[in-house]
Amino acid sequence: MKQRLHDLRHLSYMIILPLLHLVYRMLNHDRGEVYSLVTGFDRLIPFNKYFILPYMLWSLFIFTMMLYFFAKNRKVYFKVLLTMIISLLINYLIYSVFQTTVPRPAVLGADFWSGAVRFLYFIDNPYNCFPSGHVVTSFAVMYGIYRTSDIDKRVAFLGKSAVILITLSTLFLKQHTILDVLASILLAYIVMTFVELYNLNEIRGWAGRVLVLLSTRPGLKTRENKYENLS
Repeated sequence: MKQRLHDLRHLSYMIILPLLHLVYRMLNHDRGEVYSLVTGFDRLIPFNKYFILPYMLWSLFIFTMMLYFFAKNRKVYFKVLLTMIISLLINYLIYSVFQTTVPRPAVLGADFWSGAVRFLYFIDNPYNCFPSGHVVTSFAVMYGIYRTSDIDKRVAFLGKSAVILITLSTLFLKQHTILDVLASILLAYIVMTFVELYNLNEIRGWAGRVLVLLSTRPGLKTRENKYENLS
């Protein structure tokens, strides 16, 4: 029973990710001077509405892979989670001082895919592009896959394929530029390297403290967190 409570507590740390999204929503509006990082390469990439599928499945992919890491290798789970948290916080810091945008095409089709893209554009303003949250978290998972030595080959193949498709979707849907993508890949790698310098208990402590900090927001329940060694 005690082990199950420990497991639930460790899994609960994933709630930090949707809580961090609240910060993204606060920053995702025109705050004055906005820059464009669109290059000639980006102009060569055609808009493709069908990439809305991997783009919208991103949250499910992240959650599924985190559950897999949790069951397969607890150390990798915490390293990937902390990499995501730190990377997203860096993203938000950049958004707050350097706001970028990507011009969006007019989507006029009456089919399901066109409607899905229009819905995405409606709920997500065209700001906060550099770096990409989709890409930085996906590549945190990618690096986690490479650090799980006994990972099932089918899971590894599907996971890597999903990361590639999600990354491409940000470009083909005109949500991000190639510079956004490259910066995200580099950021995830640097943060993962930094995280690996710390031992597991310190990683758990970081995740727990961030959860406590976020839980002190008005309207969210607070509680005392105690950190114990993993069994």
